[in-house]
Amino acid sequence: MSERMRPASTLFTLCAVVGACATGVTEIDRAGLTTAATSGGGTTSAVGVGGGSAGGGSVGGSGGGSETASSSASATTTSTANATGATSATSGAGGASSSAVSSSSSGVGGSNLVLPGDWIDDLEDGNGAILVQGGRQGGWYTYNDGTAMGKQSPPEGGTFIPIIGGHNSQYAAATKGSGFIGWGAGFGFDFNNTGVDALTRMPYDLSNFTGVLFWIRGTTAQLRVSVQTTDVVPVSEGGSCGQLCNDYHGVPINVTSSWTEHVIPLNSLQQEGWGTAEVFVPQNVISVVFQTAAAVVFDHEVDDIGLY
Repeated sequence: MSERMRPASTLFTLCAVVGACATGVTEIDRAGLTTAATSGGGTTSAVGVGGGSAGGGSVGGSGGGSETASSSASATTTSTANATGATSATSGAGGASSSAVSSSSSGVGGSNLVLPGDWIDDLEDGNGAILVQGGRQGGWYTYNDGTAMGKQSPPEGGTFIPIIGGHNSQYAAATKGSGFIGWGAGFGFDFNNTGVDALTRMPYDLSNFTGVLFWIRGTTAQLRVSVQTTDVVPVSEGGSCGQLCNDYHGVPINVTSSWTEHVIPLNSLQQEGWGTAEVFVPQNVISVVFQTAAAVVFDHEVDDIGLY
């Protein structure tokens, strides 16, 4: 599998705007990772704490490859909880089940798992910068494989502007497009980047957190969510990887046309196996990306992203 890389011309358009933290979120004990369900709509999908495995194929985030999902003996266990708190769990091929994170729909961001200062972005400031708090400062961006006839909005390297119509709110991060036949396209954000390109990205320490959660809806049945670390990102993009780079740690998720919350434990993240093997190091995280496979029409919206 050849290495995939983001085109060198990619720029990250950042906005130095201090956003207000989401409020109305009940403080919980992170060690328990369980909250009682309260009012709120939508569905919650939680990836099992016991670990999981992304499917076969190849993925890149900011310059990665296409993805395909398949079952494995260590398939990720998922749990879906409705607004009343009912939870069911299933295990993938191999039969191994694992405990699942239980969350609820409540307050801004839809989950009591996130403490007020741990929201990454609720998009309600209407710009392309994440909330400046907890040592985080960065921006949203789009990327793709550079197919000549491909179309993506917002365009790669352009100004990222949230769309109107978020999860029970005014704004959401979004991208749509088609025609990318290399490895696909996606969008995401950096945790610690005050500059205008990939070389100004700096690591952000997630070792005090269990995972990341967000709300998403879209047109394609599945995409891959990856947490990039410097260990698998090439030097030219702010990382330290020298060869077979961009095999990020991530999980495939199902996407529907309705807003659905996904709770992703960091210990469930897996590389796809085509690149240089690296252990996931939470101290070396630089970004989170959402990527679709090649040759699909896509239209995805993400809102209320937080750490728990």
